[in-house]
Amino acid sequence: MEVAGGKLLSKLSVLGPALITTFISTTLIKGLVDTTRRFEILNASLVTATGSAEDANKVFREIQRIASTTPYSVEEITTAFIKLTNLGLNPSQEALRSYMNTASAMGKSLDQFIEAVADASVAEFERLKAVSYTHLTLPTNREV
Repeated sequence: MEVAGGKLLSKLSVLGPALITTFISTTLIKGLVDTTRRFEILNASLVTATGSAEDANKVFREIQRIASTTPYSVEEITTAFIKLTNLGLNPSQEALRSYMNTASAMGKSLDQFIEAVADASVAEFERLKAVSYTHLTLPTNREV
């Protein structure tokens, strides 16, 4: 029995590094493919939001520049830009920086803050809806 166990350990010591290398390589390749896929999706959304591939490329370069000077990732800023543009809001560099600074100061993610801006832009009050006050009517100037 000891001889069989010794052979098994011998084979594992030879195969172990190869298995570990294969696992690491597979994990890295999967991560690269996933990242590439996410950026292709973001790029397609940018093209739709900006109206052309040329404008999308300009915006993406600007987003990369902004991301290099903030704690937010290219993906987070791109997603924020797309959401704001699709709402008809102007996601200028100044507006994005303001939103990022405010989100940081409030301890919220950029996406959470952009969602709040989106809700406010269409007069939706999610916090009230969360506690079932969906039937409220906002007062007019005469009622205040």
